Amino acid sequence: MNQLNICIFALLIVVFSDFSQGKLPSYIKICNRNDPNIAKCITESVKNLQPRLATGINDGDFKVPPLEPIKVDNIHIDRGPNFQAQVKNVITRGAGKFVIEKMKVNLNDLIFDFQILLPKLEYKGKYSINIKIINVVPIIVNDKEFIGWAHNFRARVRLTGKKYTGPDGRTYIHFLPIQIKILADTGNFDILLTDLFENSPTLEAIGKIFIAENKHYFLNEVIPSLEKNLSKHFTEASNEIVKRSSFDELFPN
Repeated sequence: MNQLNICIFALLIVVFSDFSQGKLPSYIKICNRNDPNIAKCITESVKNLQPRLATGINDGDFKVPPLEPIKVDNIHIDRGPNFQAQVKNVITRGAGKFVIEKMKVNLNDLIFDFQILLPKLEYKGKYSINIKIINVVPIIVNDKEFIGWAHNFRARVRLTGKKYTGPDGRTYIHFLPIQIKILADTGNFDILLTDLFENSPTLEAIGKIFIAENKHYFLNEVIPSLEKNLSKHFTEASNEIVKRSSFDELFPN
């Protein structure tokens, strides 16, 4: 083997080694598994990555789907003959600005428990509603726009990973679907239904009170859908981040 062939062979080894080991991008902070403050390190790593998570990452072979916007499932609310509503085409923004307030790490079992704050979520979509105010005045509105705001809600999150042996004999991590529980009693929620009482100032005043007193119905229906879609996005992003790097590369000794 002449010297040129040796150089080419050596270069191929280096290139293949970098690809197979799936080196993480420089903007991902690596945390030592023996760090006594590993929870703080992981929190800082997520914070550094957060702006990219919101818009998505497309960096060669390293791709992470965007966290925003989040689509919420169509919702039907049926509270008897005096209150029925349907919302659809709902888009939520603001989840990418979550703040990790607490974190507990069990690296041996690959369990990460943390609490996050969602400072502000904004909902936009269309609503149809069929209600009776004071059990007398019927109001029927179809396919009008609404805006909703959720402020300072907190959520409990559990991320559980499983180790597996890759084709190269090294140990890798795969995350199970992330468990997210939004604490409905921790924040404030407001909703604006456009064109609900556009031709009657008197009904508008009464209707705003009625909607304010019943807005928790909407919140109770939206939260499970938001939890499901947040879980889907966070799980996809987490697995995309770790799938090309071994456990030892993610958490070196």
